[in-house]
Amino acid sequence: MDLTELSPREIFENVLPDLAKQHSNTSRAINAVLAIELTGNNGGAWSLDLTGPPETTRGICEGAQCVVRMEADRFSNLLKTRKVSPWLIAYTKRKIKVEGDMPTVLKVGQLLTSAVREEND
Repeated sequence: MDLTELSPREIFENVLPDLAKQHSNTSRAINAVLAIELTGNNGGAWSLDLTGPPETTRGICEGAQCVVRMEADRFSNLLKTRKVSPWLIAYTKRKIKVEGDMPTVLKVGQLLTSAVREEND
């Protein structure tokens, strides 16, 4: 399965919880609740709870340590790069807005990009 061909909804609701379980060491190290809000086509909001068994819910959870906001198309394009550095560049250019704990975002980005690399190797 090519993760880059999936919609954000499919990624957050179906794939990401399984990826977090498969990469349990990374998930345990994150130990936080992260929320993401994507605008535009295929947009939506989801929260990923990595404080226990990985769980994704719709909407932005109260108490999320960090909230990431960006356009859904940008999210899909950044996922296709399979690297963390383009995410940082987009952040510095204010194409990604982050409220809260930036190191948590970087760790989740590493989880996503490593999973995409594994799926496509």
